[in-house]
Amino acid sequence: MNAVDEQAIRKIETALSQKLVEEFGIDARCLCFDCTNFATFIDSRTTSELAQRGHAKSKRTDLRVVGLALLVSTDFHIPLFSRVYPGNQPDSVTFRSVTEERIERYRLLAMNLVHVTLVFDNGNNSEQNLEALVPSRYHVVGSLVPTQHQDLLEVPLDRFQSFEDTRLE
Repeated sequence: MNAVDEQAIRKIETALSQKLVEEFGIDARCLCFDCTNFATFIDSRTTSELAQRGHAKSKRTDLRVVGLALLVSTDFHIPLFSRVYPGNQPDSVTFRSVTEERIERYRLLAMNLVHVTLVFDNGNNSEQNLEALVPSRYHVVGSLVPTQHQDLLEVPLDRFQSFEDTRLE
């Protein structure tokens, strides 16, 4: 475990991501970011900074969890950026903590692209996180929590129209 340090892993990941995009034509126009966590069976008395008690997405409150954040391509779902983080850290905090690195990574991967879209869910949504993305000049698609669009919740369902497109399957 000590043969390769975190800095070396990040350099390898950056070089590998860039090579994948260049050599295999991975489309970097739309990238998805999400956080998850994994339950571990590490002893409860561990001094691990990563394995922490937190909101386990597996619902295993008896186990410590480790978080994983990924930025993936929409075609082939290729991971282009990752970060491991303490299991007790909320997704929105993780999103904010890696914003600069993530922007730098997709600038590197999308050098010749004018339009790049970052997609993420409401677990990463906060006004502060959205403001941090402004310098990137990229498009953003995120989901909102119900309190952020109360006016839409009051519109009767029969007033909405279905939007079907083969690209949205």
